[in-house]
Amino acid sequence: MNESQRQSLLSAIAISSGIAGFTNITPQQRADAFTNLEQFKSYPGRVAACVEMIGCDSLQFATANGNTADATVPGKLYALGVIQEFLKVGYNGLNDSDRGQLRVSIVTAARQLAMPSVTDASIIKMDESKRILAMKIAVLLADLATREFPQRWQTFVTDLFAPVSSGGIWCEPGADAGANTIG
Repeated sequence: MNESQRQSLLSAIAISSGIAGFTNITPQQRADAFTNLEQFKSYPGRVAACVEMIGCDSLQFATANGNTADATVPGKLYALGVIQEFLKVGYNGLNDSDRGQLRVSIVTAARQLAMPSVTDASIIKMDESKRILAMKIAVLLADLATREFPQRWQTFVTDLFAPVSSGGIWCEPGADAGANTIG
């Protein structure tokens, strides 16, 4: 997926999700956005593109008037939805290496939500949009665990419950790793 396609996809996600700042959207633009999103679901490189999207700290794109818009939460939700659908219909066709990479990507996305960002450091609770992302990631982790644990994902428990300092999402006693960690 090239940058132009990525920008077009993020714009379609923004239009369909109603991101603030998009005013005067015509019915034709909404229909085009819907068509774009539906066509992406059959794009051969969709899983790799979605893995890339969930791995990004932010998903921003240029608007028609030259401004930059943030589609991080709806973009990641869309990407996670595409991955979830892929788990149902195409996951069994992956080789072990690709399965492992997909698992790592989902765990990394969970870790991103668990780690406090500079702007989130003073926030005690996770905001609603991040909570929704966390729930979607939890569903994907459960789907993966159902398919892979214990035969092909023998490190499932240690991958998730390793201390934050070791790349997991578990907070060590006495550590201030953020409000979004477990422990």
